[in-house]
Amino acid sequence: MKSVRQALLYPLRGENGKRRVIIGSILSFTTGLLIPIIVLYAYYADAFDAAARGEDPPEFPSIFQLSHTVDRGLWALSVVSMYVAIGFVPSYAVLSFFSTGGILYVFTLASVVYIIFTPVPLAVYGRTKSFRKAFQFPVLNLITSKAYITVISKILFIIFSTVLILELVLYFFITDVYIQFTVMAVIAPTMFASTFWLHMSAAYVIGTAIEDEYDW
Repeated sequence: MKSVRQALLYPLRGENGKRRVIIGSILSFTTGLLIPIIVLYAYYADAFDAAARGEDPPEFPSIFQLSHTVDRGLWALSVVSMYVAIGFVPSYAVLSFFSTGGILYVFTLASVVYIIFTPVPLAVYGRTKSFRKAFQFPVLNLITSKAYITVISKILFIIFSTVLILELVLYFFITDVYIQFTVMAVIAPTMFASTFWLHMSAAYVIGTAIEDEYDW
């Protein structure tokens, strides 16, 4: 496994690192729209491929490459969506016996499932450009490998620690509801946009790790 520092600096590698991060952050902030999310997942697939090959992150495609990008992005998004469904449905069914949580509970569970189950198949699709190979048995072996579980555990710890600290600060130090809402309105877009950086760092760590373990 590569160092955390190398992973965190990976999004900035290359000549246009800052420009890449700005574009990726803007696209991440607008993922409620169809085209941005398709472009993003096409890019993430290419980023996993580049990391596995030991290359710098790819540049975002130009408008003239949009047709190819949309096609690749739809396939990548399909891989991610199917793995989320595969992980979420049984998890929700089992946990529903122990909890009656509302929409926040469902969102949190979906987020955990997304973080755990989607990076490896997305990396495999990016590396092989094959939808079929993203669902073959070796992918499951990688998801349950000790190295992968270690990486994902660290990512989950960082995310949930950050969220917990933010909630504690808002609860104990900012008691006014309107101020809490204002703070969240300012912080939420930043956190949402930072998901691009998280994906790119994960692409570096997981992409380089599976290159040594997966038989291409």
